[in-house]
Amino acid sequence: MRKSSILAVSLHLLSGCGTPCSQGNGDAPSDFRGGESNGETYQTASFDGPHVPYPGGQSLRIVHQLDRRPEPGTIDIWVGFEQAGELTPAAGDQAVIRNIDGEAIIVSNTTCYDLFIYVYAEASDLLASEMDG
Repeated sequence: MRKSSILAVSLHLLSGCGTPCSQGNGDAPSDFRGGESNGETYQTASFDGPHVPYPGGQSLRIVHQLDRRPEPGTIDIWVGFEQAGELTPAAGDQAVIRNIDGEAIIVSNTTCYDLFIYVYAEASDLLASEMDG
């Protein structure tokens, strides 16, 4: 019974559960000013990459270059382990959206894993119609 308890505790510690990463860059997110935009849509790079380094425990301020603020429902965030490899939709702590405004999207990787990120966003038609009216 003692061996099974030690094994359970060891597996728990190895999984990283209960041990949050410290915010590596403090309160100030790193800026990313690259990517591609036509004023209506934005992406950090082509879907094939190269993707943006996205270290664990850090935030990234992605300057989206759109004509107006994207709404949360128009933002897709994908992550992977290689700069130009396979991606999967971000889930949970991999991409915590901290702020969205007319200039940038701030997203945090609150896991302890170094990832690469791909972001796609569209300018909101709702905000455009409000500005026109």
